[in-house]
Amino acid sequence: MKNIKYLFVMIFAVALSISCSSDDDSTSDPSTNALIGIWETLDVQDGIEYNITITFNPNNTGTTIMTSTVDGFTKTESNAFTWSTDGNKLTINSDVGTYSISGNTLTMSSAGEDMVFTKQ
Repeated sequence: MKNIKYLFVMIFAVALSISCSSDDDSTSDPSTNALIGIWETLDVQDGIEYNITITFNPNNTGTTIMTSTVDGFTKTESNAFTWSTDGNKLTINSDVGTYSISGNTLTMSSAGEDMVFTKQ
């Protein structure tokens, strides 16, 4: 059985690697300002360790770094993206999901799957 979370991570990584333009300007919305910064999550599934770091910049750009380690071998991928928000909707390139922030915890939801990040 394929792991749903792994699939979500891969879809998220692919969505971030697809470039598209954004007409949105950065905003002074307090919830958007709370999103700006570096967020990280670590997960282990089926013996594979995933470490994902997402950086949201004030100019609506960002980067994601995904490191996967299995049997002592590590692979790292880095991608740039553009982002915007509208209420609790977060658009990264053309992928739309929802997000919520509670303290230093960011929860991003897309396709029925949640990813939880901690602000660094």
